[in-house]
Amino acid sequence: APIAAVPLIEKIKNLGKETYQREEEPKDYRVIEQIAKAETTGVAEPYSYSKVSGDKRYGDDLGKYQITSARLAEKSKSFLGKKVSDEEFLASPDLQEKFMIAQTDWLRSHGLTDDEILAVHRGGWGNLSDKHIRKTLRERKDYVENAKR
Repeated sequence: APIAAVPLIEKIKNLGKETYQREEEPKDYRVIEQIAKAETTGVAEPYSYSKVSGDKRYGDDLGKYQITSARLAEKSKSFLGKKVSDEEFLASPDLQEKFMIAQTDWLRSHGLTDDEILAVHRGGWGNLSDKHIRKTLRERKDYVENAKR
């Protein structure tokens, strides 16, 4: 019995001496609230708000962050784990928030800054080439500045 206790005693002696692993810094999602401010400030019920898009290819703009129907159809499975209909999305603040967090993380994983995320949110992010992002940032300068105020 004393031999079996040796490993346990060693474990007890080493408690608290494990290598400290720094926890990941909390992610900053202010850019998401900036998008909401730019898209639905003044709207009484932003989560259920839907606006007809000017371009039928993209469908309507949906919810608090005005995600296009086309973007939702394209990314809901990867961002939310399942295909989500426009109606289901509009009825669920939780799905909208999860979508935006996933979208922000995905865009950041492709190297975009928060200003670039703001610009491509309104200007489209089907093309993430540096040239296109710079062009969109120039074209959406007012949108970015207003969202950050």
